Amino acid sequence: MNLRVLAVLACLLAPVAGCTWPPGGNSQTARRSPDGLTCAQRLVGGSWRFTGFTPDRPLDPGPAQALERLHGSLRLSFNGQQALTTGPALYHVGPYQIADDDGVSCRIIAPDDSGVVSETTARFLDSQHMEILDRRSAVPGRSTMERVAQGS
Repeated sequence: MNLRVLAVLACLLAPVAGCTWPPGGNSQTARRSPDGLTCAQRLVGGSWRFTGFTPDRPLDPGPAQALERLHGSLRLSFNGQQALTTGPALYHVGPYQIADDDGVSCRIIAPDDSGVVSETTARFLDSQHMEILDRRSAVPGRSTMERVAQGS
């Protein structure tokens, strides 16, 4: 996998790679969904597997094929303080902050390693599936994720 593809993935997934930024920062008071869970609570407690990416504009064939190969192998996990992104030739741990949490969707705000802050929106389709909307990166679009069964 070339560096350009890794850069695309970093743009797509780094925003979901952590939990409270700045450290000690306070996320906005979250509203609860009908089942009583916040978006932040839905993110924690398991691993999420990358299942697809729909760019806002067409990708060149090389990056598009590289993203296709990541289906099922790229994972995110959250522990309430940081998140871990792992996949072929990719490992990233970092903080994040949750904002505008309505129980079904929330904004995820995260600094990258250079301190540049990125922002995405997570929206839960159901308890096992979510989409990550990124309109601010160099490659804007929608990533889809599914919860990985315990022990998988």
